[in-house]
Amino acid sequence: MWLVAPCQSDPLQDTGIGFILNLAEMIKIMITIINKIMNNCINM
Repeated sequence: MWLVAPCQSDPLQDTGIGFILNLAEMIKIMITIINKIMNNCINM
């Protein structure tokens, strides 16, 4: 979903902003997943 196709000609991608935004989104999702796992472990 957040992965940008290499053939796509996006002006954001040329400056690297698009890549950074995609990376930030992936990190946010990873943190959310880790928090859920941690909460499950604590509740057990």
